[in-house]
Amino acid sequence: HGPTSWVSITLCEGKNRQIRKMTAAVGFATLRLVRVRIGDIHIDNMASGDVVLLNDFDAALNR
Repeated sequence: HGPTSWVSITLCEGKNRQIRKMTAAVGFATLRLVRVRIGDIHIDNMASGDVVLLNDFDAALNR
Protein backbone atom coordinates (compact mmCIF):
# COMPACT_ATOMS: atom_id res chain seq x y z
CA HIS A 1 0.00 0.00 0.00
CA GLY A 2 1.16 3.51 -0.81
CA PRO A 3 0.85 6.59 1.34
CA THR A 4 -2.80 7.56 1.69
CA SER A 5 -3.04 9.87 4.69
CA TRP A 6 -2.88 13.65 4.80
CA VAL A 7 -2.42 15.35 8.17
CA SER A 8 -2.84 19.03 9.02
CA ILE A 9 -0.49 20.30 11.73
CA THR A 10 -0.36 23.82 13.14
CA LEU A 11 2.84 24.94 14.86
CA CYS A 12 3.24 28.13 16.87
CA GLU A 13 7.02 27.81 16.80
CA GLY A 14 8.70 25.21 14.64
CA LYS A 15 11.90 23.46 15.65
CA ASN A 16 14.34 21.76 13.29
CA ARG A 17 12.60 18.78 11.58
CA GLN A 18 9.89 18.83 14.28
CA ILE A 19 7.05 17.55 12.10
CA ARG A 20 9.16 14.72 10.67
CA LYS A 21 10.20 13.68 14.18
CA MET A 22 6.61 13.83 15.48
CA THR A 23 5.21 11.66 12.70
CA ALA A 24 8.11 9.21 12.97
CA ALA A 25 7.43 8.84 16.70
CA VAL A 26 3.97 7.45 15.92
CA GLY A 27 5.16 5.23 13.07
CA PHE A 28 4.48 7.40 10.02
CA ALA A 29 7.07 8.60 7.54
CA THR A 30 6.69 12.17 6.30
CA LEU A 31 6.96 12.02 2.54
CA ARG A 32 5.95 15.58 1.74
CA LEU A 33 5.48 18.82 3.68
CA VAL A 34 3.37 21.66 2.32
CA ARG A 35 3.57 25.05 4.06
CA VAL A 36 0.43 27.10 3.46
CA ARG A 37 0.89 30.00 5.84
CA ILE A 38 3.57 31.91 7.70
CA GLY A 39 1.95 33.90 10.50
CA ASP A 40 -0.93 35.83 8.95
CA ILE A 41 0.47 35.59 5.42
CA HIS A 42 -1.14 32.86 3.31
CA ILE A 43 1.29 31.40 0.78
CA ASP A 44 -0.77 28.51 -0.57
CA ASN A 45 -1.28 30.29 -3.93
CA MET A 46 2.43 30.84 -4.51
CA ALA A 47 4.47 28.64 -6.83
CA SER A 48 7.76 27.14 -5.75
CA GLY A 49 10.47 29.79 -6.09
CA ASP A 50 8.06 32.77 -6.00
CA VAL A 51 9.21 35.80 -4.02
CA VAL A 52 6.95 38.37 -2.36
CA LEU A 53 8.39 41.50 -0.81
CA LEU A 54 6.98 42.29 2.63
CA ASN A 55 6.39 45.84 3.71
CA ASP A 56 7.36 46.94 7.23
CA PHE A 57 3.82 46.32 8.51
CA ASP A 58 3.75 42.71 7.23
CA ALA A 59 7.20 42.03 8.64
CA ALA A 60 6.22 43.42 12.06
CA LEU A 61 3.14 41.18 12.18
CA ASN A 62 5.28 38.07 11.84
CA ARG A 63 7.87 38.79 14.53
